[in-house]
Amino acid sequence: MEIISSAFLDRIKVTFSDVQSFSQKRSLITEARQQGIVTAFLSHSHLDKDRIKPIIKILNTVGIDIYVDWLDNEMPSNTNGKTAEVIKSKIKSNRKFILLASNTAIKSSWVNWELGIGDGAKYIDNMMILPFKEDYQTWTNNEYFEIYPHLESENKYDYESGQNFTYYVIYPDKRKYKLQDWLKK
Repeated sequence: MEIISSAFLDRIKVTFSDVQSFSQKRSLITEARQQGIVTAFLSHSHLDKDRIKPIIKILNTVGIDIYVDWLDNEMPSNTNGKTAEVIKSKIKSNRKFILLASNTAIKSSWVNWELGIGDGAKYIDNMMILPFKEDYQTWTNNEYFEIYPHLESENKYDYESGQNFTYYVIYPDKRKYKLQDWLKK
């Protein structure tokens, strides 16, 4: 499995206008769903916040609008029961569920809870694990990740344009789809 690393993300150029578009997309996600654009809930550890923008750029280039909880004005300022209600609602209302599976995310009780909600709401054809590791670490796989599709890359990425022509979603039974084809499922 080709794991996305911090060195890979550090080379992706994210501009000020990219950052603006991320925040603007939050208000447009309902409209995107109505227009048939694929939307995805991105489950991640908030300790990985700095890694989210390049990942959003990668996913946007293949036609996925990403929901990130900390960019949502509906979220309470302090974590509480309302936080869980909003997250559960967003997982269900977005078409796909993507888990940024970093070592910190794997240890997060919130991320594991979100994975359980995603499993119940989306199971296999609308879920994907996106393995991520810091360069100095090895990626810690949890056994239950093996029952979900995961993203792989052949490392032919154009860092300037943010496009990669060889991302694949690999299923546990070894079925393999180009990421763009997976989006159509």
